[in-house]
Amino acid sequence: MKRRRHAATAAKRARQADRKRGKQREGRRTKAVGAISLSPWKSRLWVGVFACFVLFSLFSLHATAQNSDEDTDPDTAANASHWLARLRETIPPELAGSIKLEDPDDAAALVGVPHFFALLADNLTNQAPIALGAFAAFCGLALLGALAAAMGEGLRAAPLQKGIQTMVGAALSLSVFGLIRAPLDAAVATLTDLRRFSEALLPVSVSLYAASGNYATAATHSATVGLSLSFQAQLTDGLLSPLISACLAFALLGSVADEADTDGMAASLRQIYLVVQGAVTTLFSASLALQTVIASASDSVAMRCAKYAVGQMIPSVGGVISGTLSTLASSLSLIKGAIGVGGIGIIVMILVPPLVELLLYSLALSLASGFCALLGFPTGKKLFLRFKGICDMVLGTLCLSAVMSVLALAVFIRCGIAVG
Repeated sequence: MKRRRHAATAAKRARQADRKRGKQREGRRTKAVGAISLSPWKSRLWVGVFACFVLFSLFSLHATAQNSDEDTDPDTAANASHWLARLRETIPPELAGSIKLEDPDDAAALVGVPHFFALLADNLTNQAPIALGAFAAFCGLALLGALAAAMGEGLRAAPLQKGIQTMVGAALSLSVFGLIRAPLDAAVATLTDLRRFSEALLPVSVSLYAASGNYATAATHSATVGLSLSFQAQLTDGLLSPLISACLAFALLGSVADEADTDGMAASLRQIYLVVQGAVTTLFSASLALQTVIASASDSVAMRCAKYAVGQMIPSVGGVISGTLSTLASSLSLIKGAIGVGGIGIIVMILVPPLVELLLYSLALSLASGFCALLGFPTGKKLFLRFKGICDMVLGTLCLSAVMSVLALAVFIRCGIAVG
């Protein structure tokens, strides 16, 4: 029995010693694990995390938000005045004194029916006496030409008849061209003024696009309108003036030489020029409209994604930011409408004077041609119709250039605000 007790006690002591040694081994293992050094990449990772935490703590922005009254738009009037002031800087000097652009209502008044009819009446009042004087001069030239042609027909010598006919045709052509040269030069100068106004207005419209969040649309508008203006300059400066001179030469040749039929060649040149001008206007207008649709949609998607991200990152102020952007969009929409409508009103004021003048001269040439038909003077009838064709060509050029400029502004007005 004693042996069994001693054996049990020894076994119990052995178990206690094993447990004690196990605890000692666990303690040594824990100390060894704590003493193990980190690998190099883990050290760099922890250093980077610590550095980011320190930088974020030092340079983080502290933002607060408060509700704003929707009735007090943030500096809407000041912003509108600023943009309208920039629009006033683009007005041609001869029109600066007659155009008032202090607020959006002034821009709307420029395209109103009363203003348009007042502008038309003023130009008719100023240009009608001049055109009437030109018509009287045309009739006088037709009478002199018919009288000289009748005197030449009374001569028996054919060379003398031919010489008188040539002199009558040349003198009549140069005299008529001298009378219509002023309105033609004014129309060509107006095309230059219109192009310069569009070039000066382009930075304003592009800046408003960018302020509205339409960055892709701003790039598209700038590239397309700039290219169209450059092409218009090439057509006007490089082709229109030489074409007018060529039509004058054909008219002079046709009046001094009956056997040379130059009417078909002159009419073909005028038609080709107007077709090219119309094709360019259609191409650039359609391209601008279609590209603006896609670019505006892209800008709208990008801005909505940005608003959603801000709302998710800052939940407490996301609604306030959305409301502020909506208010900003309304303000920018008002400013864009004022700038676009004001630009269209300025284009109308630039174009109405030469259009009215050329229309009156074209009417005077048409009546003078009919007067020559009454006198039995076919040379004069053809000559006046040739010069009427030149006036009609310049009229068509003015109208097509105006259409391109107005369509560019119409697309600008109708383009949506991305920040809204």
